[in-house]
Amino acid sequence: MRFVPGLSPRRLLVGAALLSVAAVTVSGCAGVPDPTPGYASGWSAAHGDARGANAVDVDGPSTLDLRWERPLGGPLIGTGAVGPDGQFTVLAGTTAGCQLFTFNLDSGRKQWCTGQNPGPGLTSPLQDRFGSVYAGNIGAAMSFNDGGLTRWTTPVIGMPQPIAMFADGNILVVTHMGQVNALHSPNGRKHAESVNLVPTVPMPDPAIGLDQCATAGPDCAVANAPALNLATGEFYLTLRMPGSATTSLVAMKYDPTEDEFGQASVKELWRTDIDGSSVQSAPALSADGNTVYVLDAHNTIWALDTADGAARWSHPLDFTAARTLSVSADGLIIPAPATTGPLIALQDNGDGAAVKWRRADLPVVGPTSIAANSRGYVAIRDGAHPLTVMAIDLSDGQTVSRAELPGDASASAVTLIAPGEQLATLTADGGMYVFD
Repeated sequence: MRFVPGLSPRRLLVGAALLSVAAVTVSGCAGVPDPTPGYASGWSAAHGDARGANAVDVDGPSTLDLRWERPLGGPLIGTGAVGPDGQFTVLAGTTAGCQLFTFNLDSGRKQWCTGQNPGPGLTSPLQDRFGSVYAGNIGAAMSFNDGGLTRWTTPVIGMPQPIAMFADGNILVVTHMGQVNALHSPNGRKHAESVNLVPTVPMPDPAIGLDQCATAGPDCAVANAPALNLATGEFYLTLRMPGSATTSLVAMKYDPTEDEFGQASVKELWRTDIDGSSVQSAPALSADGNTVYVLDAHNTIWALDTADGAARWSHPLDFTAARTLSVSADGLIIPAPATTGPLIALQDNGDGAAVKWRRADLPVVGPTSIAANSRGYVAIRDGAHPLTVMAIDLSDGQTVSRAELPGDASASAVTLIAPGEQLATLTADGGMYVFD
């Protein structure tokens, strides 16, 4: 090696090494993964993924072997989310210390936690495929990195309902007061002008009406999570205007095309009150995005055309249903009972719905979670044991396997489906049970 005055051989070697690394990096650009944030594989949002259907694109197990259990220390808020590498995030209504927790799905070890102010809300965390967590506080939306450090905090009017993510990696924040925000996921800055569906004073108390969201009361404008079509940027939410006796379904669209100021746009497309009744459930989209399903105040399921909100069909239920619907990729619709009730599956036939199967022997106490391999997972309370998790074959409704939860688990529950055929069952009273 030639000696250059003022530059030691060691520095030359370091410089050569850096140039070599740079050359490898540049030459490998074609194989660099897409840096755009997106939904993590499996149950990464409040209702599984963007379309709000309690269904995911990963397979679920046939047998249920309990791997670990632990209490949260307070009642569950929302559902929870699974991120990459077994990152498992939940919110709990604890009275002190942390409210947002992240655990390792394999071991149950707590990775990090932080204090939050969710109040009596129904918000849930969202995890992207890089491990970032998005959550709501009263009056703010927040994001954390995979180590629990705060990435950003953005003030909003009200309490964010479960946060969703657009196809371009930016996020949708709809608050219980009816404010609609599109935010940059890296920094939380507004990517479009906020839309206030409900007129508000300049600086309202962000907690007003929040205590009514659990019952969809008149002072909670948006009481449910939105459903999002990733292919079109269209999304659907429930809205109750001040003084109105009914809740409407509203369709909106996010257009990522930027104007000369670098701003995207959000606009309303249509709204419907489904023939004078009131929309009760969170909307759930069909796999092709052409149909949105909702439940009304009279326990009737409606299938609406996403193009204009026109009704395609309606189907009455003979039990009181909860405010969530599970919809499989092939059009199987499973409502959840409000307290306990039967397990029923309806098949969307285009111009109507028919009962495909019914299990009146199962006292269901939560929504059915749908895996890609036509497995459904649901909690029941049969009297012989406080709570039991069941795997169901969705083709005929027959039981595949079951596992009784240990301890005093007696509340309703929801099951999250994770990659690697893992399940995490969360009970409303704050119990966590993970199965392989």
